[in-house]
Amino acid sequence: MGLIWLGLAAVALWALVRLGRQTERARRGHWRISATILSAALLD
Repeated sequence: MGLIWLGLAAVALWALVRLGRQTERARRGHWRISATILSAALLD
């Protein structure tokens, strides 16, 4: 199960980076990426 969650987290990070670059500067999107990584670690 851990590998599955890790894969989903990687896809979510990729999507957030793409959306962040399209809507706003990457620097402002870093907090979203950090939050995703933390939530993925907690859920795992």
